[in-house]
Amino acid sequence: MGRPTDYTDELSDLICERLANGESMRSICRDDSMPAMTTMFRWLREKEDFRQQYEIAKDESADTLADESIDIADNQVEQPLLVDG
Repeated sequence: MGRPTDYTDELSDLICERLANGESMRSICRDDSMPAMTTMFRWLREKEDFRQQYEIAKDESADTLADESIDIADNQVEQPLLVDG
């Protein structure tokens, strides 16, 4: 079975869920069960519902990555790096 090229709501939901969780489109497209980047870019041009869902997922992704950054910074204060010196 090859990569999916047919748009479905279920596939769109899965892609956007992964994006919202901070995964990059490039990373998602490396997954053989996901469409190629060219397919996703075509869907973004041609499918208004996918484009809207994608934009929301990217906003959520920014929040996810900001939260992860704060967690890393907070943990750094609790457990500072040891530096040889």
